[in-house]
Amino acid sequence: MELKIGDKVKHKTTDDFTMVIMDNCLFATGRISQKDPERFLCKYYNKFTNQWEQNCFYLHELLKIED
Repeated sequence: MELKIGDKVKHKTTDDFTMVIMDNCLFATGRISQKDPERFLCKYYNKFTNQWEQNCFYLHELLKIED
């Protein structure tokens, strides 16, 4: 599966949130200023907190939503 900025995704473990990929995240291992092509910054509305949130997720955690 290939994902790109702007794609709609959901996390494999829940249907509570529809997320949009905003960018790639930095490597979790501390490589300074290098973005990980397997890690994505996703923005979503958390209906439980009534706030917009963004978090990084790995490719294997996400499912693409087809329009």
